[in-house]
Amino acid sequence: MGRGLSRVGRWVCLILAASAVAYARPRLLNRSRVDKGGSDVFALPPPALLSALSLGYRSALADWLYSSTVVAYGIHAEEHRRFEFVGQYLESIVALDPQFCQTYHYADTFIIFQAVGNPSPDDVRTAKRILEQGLVNCPTDGPLWLSGGQFMAFIGTQFLKDPDEIKRFRMDGARALARSAELVSENQNVQWQALAAAGIFTKEGERESAIRFYERVQAITDDDELKARVGRYLAAAQREGTIERGQRRAPFFQELWGRDMPFVTRTELLVLGPPYDPARCAGAGAPLSICAESWVAWAKAQSPVGDFPGSPLE
Repeated sequence: MGRGLSRVGRWVCLILAASAVAYARPRLLNRSRVDKGGSDVFALPPPALLSALSLGYRSALADWLYSSTVVAYGIHAEEHRRFEFVGQYLESIVALDPQFCQTYHYADTFIIFQAVGNPSPDDVRTAKRILEQGLVNCPTDGPLWLSGGQFMAFIGTQFLKDPDEIKRFRMDGARALARSAELVSENQNVQWQALAAAGIFTKEGERESAIRFYERVQAITDDDELKARVGRYLAAAQREGTIERGQRRAPFFQELWGRDMPFVTRTELLVLGPPYDPARCAGAGAPLSICAESWVAWAKAQSPVGDFPGSPLE
């Protein structure tokens, strides 16, 4: 009798336990989903304190944080959540080990390409800032220059609204693409992709930069097809550049002609040369724009050509 009651009690306990699990599990699961759908919490201290907490093992801690960030990015994607603080995690990793180039290669992917929502302009600026740090700290990493240039020129600009900022992004991206063609000269595929830089230079009115880019690619590539195409582009750009320079200099010449010797013909003025004041042009440092001794020197002074500007995209 006692054994039977004991057996019944065990079955009753088992049934009650199963019922409790069946009742509680869906509610706990729903609560867990609600909690997961909330905001993330950035769990790291400031970079300066983080460096002290590494106890000298900065590279090891950076490697561990990078691995954790990659795993967290995957988990957020699987759960269809935004990884809100991924940019701050990446900046902490960079502060610990600036020479850890792997961080920069995927910075734009982690920040921009997420499962939910579109990146804000601040997200794009954060990605660009990290990439620029990478170009400074890993200056010979050709694939990084290529991917960074593609992000700045084509991807990041989709999420910006300020036209001036978009132009700056595109120009920085074009400079990075141009640099990638030089660093990965043995990979013709990279050089083909980098040709987009010339199109951006030309579109933004930087034709001289496009010409110098074509000249560099033509000098370093071993791809005969690419060399022939670049040669055609270069010849066309040089012709157009000559026409544009003439058009830009024409108003300066007309103004100088009317101010200096309006009573002579154009041909006579070209034979005489630009005006030259010995007293003002004596000694070093005299401005070439008023002290040129030939029309060639004067023309260069009216439209000086610099090299690729920008930092760190030199």
